[in-house]
Parts: sequence; C-alpha cells; structure tokens
Amino acid sequence: MKILDHSGGSGGYLSHVEIDTAHFKGNFPESCQLHAINSPDLVPPHQQEASEAGEGARWAPILPRTKLGPHRQHFFQLQSVDRVKYTHVMLTIHPDGGVKRVRVIGTQSALPDMGGIKILDALPLTPEGFGTFGQVVQGYRDLNAVPRGVRVTGANQGSALKFHKLSLSESSYPADVQATAGLSVYRCQPIDAKLGGHWDIKVLERHLHTNQGFIPMGTGSMKGGDQGLEEAARAYLVVVAQNGKDDKPDLETMRAFIATSAQGIVYNTGIWRKSRQTLSKARKLNLRIRSPHGGVGEGLAPLTTLIRCFFSPFHSHWTSLASRRRSVMGESWIARS
Repeated sequence: MKILDHSGGSGGYLSHVEIDTAHFKGNFPESCQLHAINSPDLVPPHQQEASEAGEGARWAPILPRTKLGPHRQHFFQLQSVDRVKYTHVMLTIHPDGGVKRVRVIGTQSALPDMGGIKILDALPLTPEGFGTFGQVVQGYRDLNAVPRGVRVTGANQGSALKFHKLSLSESSYPADVQATAGLSVYRCQPIDAKLGGHWDIKVLERHLHTNQGFIPMGTGSMKGGDQGLEEAARAYLVVVAQNGKDDKPDLETMRAFIATSAQGIVYNTGIWRKSRQTLSKARKLNLRIRSPHGGVGEGLAPLTTLIRCFFSPFHSHWTSLASRRRSVMGESWIARS
C-alpha cells in the first residue's frame, strides 16, 4: 500500500488504521500485523530483502500481531509513528484469509510541537481493539460477526438469544478484608467534549484485586416518578493503559475508545483507566464490582504528561464530527488498499 496525500506528494504521518473484514464470515484472518517504511521505491524490498541489503530503509512494526474478528470493522491505534514519515504500509495476515479494506489515517505534515502533551485518538470500541485491557459485553444483530469462541444459544422459549460468558468475575482480595460482590449505579454527567474538540486526561485509577464491569442502562420514565433518564447519552469514553515497569501507567500503551450505549465493558484486574465519561448527555451505568471495606487495592496515578484526547470522525454515532486533524491540525488524508 503506497501512501499518497491530496497535494500529489508522497508519504505522511500515521495515526490509526481501520481493517475491515466485512463479508468474510468464515475465512477471515485470525490476526494481522502492520509494518511501514519510508522509501523512494515504488515497491520497496520485502522485509527479508531489505535486511539482507544492509544499510538503508527498514520496515518498522507499527501494529503488533493483533486478533481480528469476522464480518466487521476493526480500529487500531498505531505505535512508533510519532513524528515519523512513512511512504508505504505493509499488511501481513495470519493465516490466509479475506480482508475487504484497509484504511490508514494520518496527516500530510508532522503535528506541531504540543509542549510535551501526548495526543490520543478516541476510536470505536471493538472486542479486538480492547482485548488486551478487558472484554466488551454486547449482543450482535448479525451472528456472523460474533467473536470466535463465544457460544450463542436460544433462550426464554425462543424469544431471546444468549451470548454466553462474555466475561468472568475475578477476585484476589485477602480473606481478612471481607470483600463483597454487589451492584451499584452511577448517574454520570457529560464531559465538556465538543465536536471537533478535545478533552484532557490528568489522572488514572486501577483496582489491583478485581476486575470491574460497567453496563449502560436504558432510558425512559413511567408515571409514578421512577427517576429514569428521559434521554440518555448514546456513547461514552473509555480510556485505559497497561501497568508500566515503574508500577505506574505505561503511556505508550494508553488507548481511548468510544463505546456505544449497546456496549458494556469489563476492565481486567490491575488495568489503569479513567473513570466513566459520557458524551453529550447524561448516562446511567450499572457497575458490577467486588469491593472490600476501606478501599483496599485501589489506586490513583496523577499523570506527569498531559494526555489530550481527540474524538475520531469515523465512529458511526459521531458521523457529523469533522476530522480532528482537519479542524485542529490541518488537512488529513486517508490511504486505502
């Protein structure tokens, strides 16, 4: 795949990628990886050939081997691409399989110096993109798109479908802290995130002894004052990071996702995360948690680097959002396979 910008020049600065396996319901690749190179050649030498040639350009890994699912779009943040210009991207699939489309998103020119601020794109939430941080809890209209390994059966005398065990409960609290399992409800107010704008992240939290699940609740109100939301948010922001060697959030692994009201999430034990943030309207979230007295195993980490989160224009529920790189950083481009 050769990268061309709108001005006719060659090359650009990459941000994230969409890999679409639509219509490939059984013969989709199990996983894929991406490499990129800056080369004057129309067709650069293959990875092994470039290595044997000695000096010169090298194919750099920008997406490690990552699982794919059947019959749907996948969105992944690219790594090792900050302020590095690339002219070609190479997709490798494992094993053979069908891919409908690859779209690589970035800018013609390098982003300006943000004074130490790290830029983070919020991408649509998918089980594969979120897989190293936890599980996505959702049903599927098209059963061909259900992740492999998920058991689906009929239920309730044929009036329902059951998607089995999308996540399992975890707890490693010491017995003497008397941890108990329970459900709580958060009524969240929307963050100040405008279309084409951004939102700054300054602190993350984690739970060392349990995973946590958050499920959006529905809207509507009945006579009698049931206190339901008349109109609720259709999306909420999910921000996560792996733990680093210094026992603090590893900012290189930090990712942001936009989840719809049809998607719940479960954070793996010990994952750093930002508290639930709803977009545009209020939202009620049902929390499944096992917690002890006194907050044992809970931790906050103020970030020494300010993280500035921008909202992707490619999310189906934010289709009117102009490209953050057009509105904030200048003209963008998309490279397609």
